[in-house]
Amino acid sequence: LGTPDYKWKVVLSVPVAEDFKTGTNTVANCTTLWNQWQSLNPGNLELVGFYWGYDEQMSDNATMDVCRAAADYVHAKGLKLLWIPYNWAPGVSNWASYRMDYVTQQPNYIKTVPPYPGDFANVNTDINNWGLHGAELEFQSVRSGLSVIQSGHDYLDYAELYRWNDLFLTTYYEEESFDQFARHGAIQ
Repeated sequence: LGTPDYKWKVVLSVPVAEDFKTGTNTVANCTTLWNQWQSLNPGNLELVGFYWGYDEQMSDNATMDVCRAAADYVHAKGLKLLWIPYNWAPGVSNWASYRMDYVTQQPNYIKTVPPYPGDFANVNTDINNWGLHGAELEFQSVRSGLSVIQSGHDYLDYAELYRWNDLFLTTYYEEESFDQFARHGAIQ
């Protein structure tokens, strides 16, 4: 990059434990990751936060308590908590009560066969109604029933239509590594 002091920003996943009571085990898992990161002390990487990836039960009080315990731990370390809920995920409307810092929503367009363009409109409505920070753009393999190239174009077209690139944050999901995309002919 020509910038020797540049640091790549890193977000680690919260390792959620099945202790849906107090969050003690989840926080212990976060502590383990934090300690390992500190021991590693990578000069060209900067830990900026944790990602909450357990969203299937976000309407359950015990799950929300575990999320809040993890958020308190993450914030005590001076880091941010990111959530990327799926389209129609429970709890999106009150994301701030879970102590999330940033929320981008995924349309789940790649999982719908045939694809349903209304998924993009639903996410845009949630972004506007609930003050979400942006959208997640997903890129998948040919296994999902939609070509990699077509889904990529669809995501980019809808991102432009809804002006998602003007929002605070865009996150990305890729189902396979880039070398797998090349093998499927998506990268020439």
